[in-house]
Amino acid sequence: MSKMDWNSLLHENLTAYNKENIKICDFKEPVILFFTSLSCVHCIDLLPNLNEISDLDTQAKIILFSDGEIEEIADMRQYFNWEFTVIPYDDAEKQNLFTDLKFPFMAKFDEHKNLITQGTIYNTDDYKAAMNHMEAMNFIERR
Repeated sequence: MSKMDWNSLLHENLTAYNKENIKICDFKEPVILFFTSLSCVHCIDLLPNLNEISDLDTQAKIILFSDGEIEEIADMRQYFNWEFTVIPYDDAEKQNLFTDLKFPFMAKFDEHKNLITQGTIYNTDDYKAAMNHMEAMNFIERR
């Protein structure tokens, strides 16, 4: 499990690659955060899967954290036809904020920004498995 301070991240003023300022806690819909690095082979393998994951969870807002330069992020957005928000970060931020995450990492929050699942995922099948596991746990809790 990650020791990430999700509450701080959700309330932090963030700047997207296009200079748009956002606060994750301000979104009304569920949010899925992906954390990747361009120096991580598994992260690069995950990138083409993000549109498919977005299509599986159309009510959720997807936000990708990437250590790519602004030009690299713009190129990836164009190449993969991404319409979701991308937040750039640098090595210092990674060491300070994301030290406990094993990339590629995903965290999903409900509309109230309660963490509902998190973990390392490599592709769309891993995402589906995480969602199925989450649904199974919710079913057990309701019994």
